[in-house]
Amino acid sequence: MIKRLAPALLLLATLLFMSQATGCVRVAPAQVIPPETDPAVPVASESLPSAKGPSGTLRLWWDYALPENPLQTASPSGKAAYSLVFGQLFRMDAAWQLQPELVQAFSYNEERLQLTLSLRQDVQFHDSSPVTSNDILATLSEIQRLGPLSPYAQVLSAYSSGRLIDAKTLVLQLTRPDPAFLHALTFPVVKASEVALPAGSLWQGTRTFQMLDLAQEGLYLARVETSPATTDRLEKILIKTYPSAIQAMRGLEDDELDLAFLPTESLHQYQMRSSLRLDRFASRSYFYFTFGKSVTDPIEQLRFKYFFRAARWSGSGLALPGQASDVPIPAFHACFSDQPLDLTGEWANLLVQNGLATQDTSPSVLATLPDPATLLNVHNESLRILVPDNQAILLDLAQQAASWLEQAGQPALVVALSDADFAAELELGTFDLAFQSHEIPVSAEPSWFFALDEPLSQTVAEGLPEDSANRYDDSLSPLETGWPFFKYLSHGLTQDEKGVEALSNLYRQVLVEQIFSASSGGILQGETAIAYGDRVIGRCQPTNDKPYFGIEDLWIWSGS
Repeated sequence: MIKRLAPALLLLATLLFMSQATGCVRVAPAQVIPPETDPAVPVASESLPSAKGPSGTLRLWWDYALPENPLQTASPSGKAAYSLVFGQLFRMDAAWQLQPELVQAFSYNEERLQLTLSLRQDVQFHDSSPVTSNDILATLSEIQRLGPLSPYAQVLSAYSSGRLIDAKTLVLQLTRPDPAFLHALTFPVVKASEVALPAGSLWQGTRTFQMLDLAQEGLYLARVETSPATTDRLEKILIKTYPSAIQAMRGLEDDELDLAFLPTESLHQYQMRSSLRLDRFASRSYFYFTFGKSVTDPIEQLRFKYFFRAARWSGSGLALPGQASDVPIPAFHACFSDQPLDLTGEWANLLVQNGLATQDTSPSVLATLPDPATLLNVHNESLRILVPDNQAILLDLAQQAASWLEQAGQPALVVALSDADFAAELELGTFDLAFQSHEIPVSAEPSWFFALDEPLSQTVAEGLPEDSANRYDDSLSPLETGWPFFKYLSHGLTQDEKGVEALSNLYRQVLVEQIFSASSGGILQGETAIAYGDRVIGRCQPTNDKPYFGIEDLWIWSGS
């Protein structure tokens, strides 16, 4: 690896953990949203040293072939790279809240089967042509045509057709009300004349960087000129192909790359590398365990969930890429009066209510919480713990669980299976515990997790969206049949602080009840990371939707 510029630059390698959001913003329903500023504007980075000469070319990792069609790219590194080029109708911010990007205004009809979108007037493709309604409909039609070949097709399953009103207005027709439909409109918008271009083409986008050239060494991106160039800003990016994160990290170490996107599983392999400069941020990975047919008694399940409660994993000594979490959504996304959910005190109350602890136990005296091992019913037969054989994180979790059980006097056997065998065993239920992972949906509406074992019927699961991106209405929300999410929040207005707090507390209470009654236990909210090489000065502000947010504010040492 090259030598660092100066000892002062070592300070720039300090790990910056993504700031937690202060909670959801509750606003009254609005038909019109004012235009957002360009989401790819430069993000203030650490102060740079006086740089003589222009920035070098930043080298990024892209796996598989180069380049794929943006509407077919499913890999995390590919999506991350394309987030520099292509805008979306809506985007997710750092708090996992939906924000308009190319959309200026939107509204549903009374049946919530037609969505009218008005596009921003000031957005152009890189060739200076305006983004029009026809571009949106052409992109949607191509996603429909691609079907399972596009990672965006499934979440757009409620979309049937669209029609033009004018160059900046269109109507989308739905086959059914879909509470997460606005979240599905986070696909890359492609120019109508380019939606079906073959692999190896150069597509027009709307964000800060444009496709410049496809060369033997990779794909070059160039900054779109919106302001006078300076001598110390990033102007060009080279996207290089590596077939895996491991090989990309080797490229980083060999000074062939400057940035590498590490998914959760890959980050797990580098947790102990203190020499790496990483920016970590919440991923969509959620890790949990479920019970087989042998563990059906609610009190027995409660004993196990307390034994394996998320707080215990944080002190296990395992190098886990994420934060312990009983809740299957990011802690900063849930609107708990601006406070993440902490179940420590809730456990104390629950154990008392179910006769598993004395009345002396209370949230204010957490030291009186019983030792988990004392609540576990020990059986002579060995517990069978299933885990997929291709996920190192889950295997580590299962082995730690077996170790804890053995220490409590309960024999346990970890059985690692192929994906097909694992799925078959889950279907049969011939196990005691199974460790699994799941991808959190874009909408992050918690019922996705609690309905995994017994999916809600279509009529029950269809909460209807208000005319605001992050809210649901009262009439047909899943709340009516057992799941309370955005409905509570939709009642709270910004000026009614006491009402907001009361609804937030009510939501917290019902969510906690659901967590404790579900036939599963939460463990870990995963993280992913951006790894930096030695040439990079400054840092990004990565989010799940835009891992390279702020990349244009970096400076790359050219070596001269």
